[in-house]
Amino acid sequence: MAGVRRLIVAPDGALRSLPFGVLVTQSPKADPTSLEAHRTVPWLIRTYAISDTPSVRALVTLRRPGQRKGAMKPFVGVGGPVLKGDLPPLPEARDELNAIARMLQATRGSVLLGQAANEASLAKLTLPDYRVVAFATHAVRLDDVADGDRVSEIALVLTSPTPAHDHLDGLLTPSKIARLKLNADFVVLSACDTAGAPTRGADGELSGLDEPFFFAGARSVLVSNWPVWSDAAVQITAGAFRTLKKAPHQGRAQALRISMLQMLGPNRPASFAHPSAWASFTLDGEGGGGR
Repeated sequence: MAGVRRLIVAPDGALRSLPFGVLVTQSPKADPTSLEAHRTVPWLIRTYAISDTPSVRALVTLRRPGQRKGAMKPFVGVGGPVLKGDLPPLPEARDELNAIARMLQATRGSVLLGQAANEASLAKLTLPDYRVVAFATHAVRLDDVADGDRVSEIALVLTSPTPAHDHLDGLLTPSKIARLKLNADFVVLSACDTAGAPTRGADGELSGLDEPFFFAGARSVLVSNWPVWSDAAVQITAGAFRTLKKAPHQGRAQALRISMLQMLGPNRPASFAHPSAWASFTLDGEGGGGR
């Protein structure tokens, strides 16, 4: 491994829900007994930029030169939907998406918030035009309750239509995602449990939301491994895009690594040093500089 700076992991089974950056490269001198003590643990992310791939074949496919032209518009964000009763509000979603839009110099109207964060608005977008697509919202899982109803599969929560519509229910499920047409280098899912949240397919396997986005045309997807802290999520995603803006050649995996290391810095709250805050996200797919 001498000289290696980047790891590409093809995990299987339960390992798909493990963020490999949280492993350690050597035994700590002592078990951390405080939040502050986690700053000095030799986490694997200190040494390597890490990305996951569904399989070696998938990685080859993602890296194969395609016939598609590069998307011309920098960014579109959807989030901060109008929520009903069961789910807490997400005031940080607006700040997160607007911050990314500013860094990528996106045009006005590139962020859909509140009432506009709905399936109908999403359907009106020419999604293949956007290089980065971001969602900042809740994700509901198998048997969770949304708008008073128990859900049958994982989904991203958008604003429910009024009046209700048979096909537009405010839940962006894997089947709906797979039918999207994307040409995105990067899809950001700033929501809880989007990596390994349970949804049972025909084969009985459990999976998250990354695969339907790949099927729709994304080259990389940022997913979460557990319920994320809203303020920490804003810091991680904004930090990654800040790095990409300064040095796009470094690639998405390295940008995410730098942002995570910043979370461990002495100028951040001690609570951010705990892996429950900084290790929540995993980059799936092509983590290099790409186009």
